[in-house]
Amino acid sequence: MIKLDVNIVKSLIGNGSFYQLIDYLETFKRASRITPSSTNKQCVLNTMNSLLDDKEIMDAADCFFSVGSPTSLELSAHLYSKVYLLNRRKVNRKLLNIADHENWEVREWAAGACASVLKSHFFDYIEVLETDWVKSDSENIRRTVAVALKYVSKDKKKAYKDKIFKAIDVLMRDNSSYVKKNLGAFAIGDGLLKYYPETTIKKINEWAFSENEQVRWNVAKIFSSAEGMKYQEMGKNILYSYLDDENDKVRRAAKSTLKKWEEIE
Repeated sequence: MIKLDVNIVKSLIGNGSFYQLIDYLETFKRASRITPSSTNKQCVLNTMNSLLDDKEIMDAADCFFSVGSPTSLELSAHLYSKVYLLNRRKVNRKLLNIADHENWEVREWAAGACASVLKSHFFDYIEVLETDWVKSDSENIRRTVAVALKYVSKDKKKAYKDKIFKAIDVLMRDNSSYVKKNLGAFAIGDGLLKYYPETTIKKINEWAFSENEQVRWNVAKIFSSAEGMKYQEMGKNILYSYLDDENDKVRRAAKSTLKKWEEIE
């Protein structure tokens, strides 16, 4: 991997040459991806955070956002996350836009930026996610919430737990395949179950026999995760009961998870 010249980056930032900075960074794009490496992008972000004050970071974020390339949008998302308190509505509006981008890599950076805001201003921003994001018509935006909650759960803060699971409860009923793909096995199985095991097990026992088939499907997928496989006694009791479930998707999810367990054993 070719690394950018930090001195050039510092010079461009010092001169406020943000458009030229993006042009320079774009020259390091990889053949297999549409943006430069995470290492090079993070180097730019770290340098900007060390040299600029909050007002200048907001200006840079606005500049990058206006460029509209995948690279510039990824950087703008994380810059916006650093200055949330300067203009809450504006930052949320911009992150919503980036989270709904057509490119998956840009959406990943948006999820990371949302997690960053949550880590710094949890009780303020979780209300925004609960009010606007989980009710969005866009599956991309709802999926971003699931991923961001997984990331913030790594902090294992007990004070966050009730709000996290309140939002997860809503997402458990989401019928979007994109949301479900990132929820049961990923956000819950390899996230919440690892960082909030007692609460997650309690919730699984509540979710397991929900009347909603999306909820039951997600439960089956939780046990397909690496962390979920550690709870085989509970898992098998639930999964075997799902083999006679009235919903075909739930039955297939249970069979798939049980087959995965057999292959590992």
